[in-house]
Amino acid sequence: MDLDDLPVGGGKPNAFGANPFGEFPDQEMSNNNSGNMSLNDKLVSKKWNERASAYEELSETIKYISDSKDPLFYDHSESFKKYLSDSNPGALEKAVDLCIEYVK
Repeated sequence: MDLDDLPVGGGKPNAFGANPFGEFPDQEMSNNNSGNMSLNDKLVSKKWNERASAYEELSETIKYISDSKDPLFYDHSESFKKYLSDSNPGALEKAVDLCIEYVK
């Protein structure tokens, strides 16, 4: 077995010669589970990539709403302070994009 066959970090390979969780297990596992989660669950998730996905999903939804009295605007208007204080730069970027769509 070559060193190239081992994942970064030197984890033990499985019977097929590959790490079953990949190089970044948290990201891969959350991507599989995030499809089953509701938008509100993703918005409060401890995993940054689930929060980023939720910000992006909400941004796309807001982009196509033409009525300014849509309840979706009011449901999330008080949460922007929390969204814009995200500690992860990747999630924060999506939160800023969401804020821009909200203001438009």
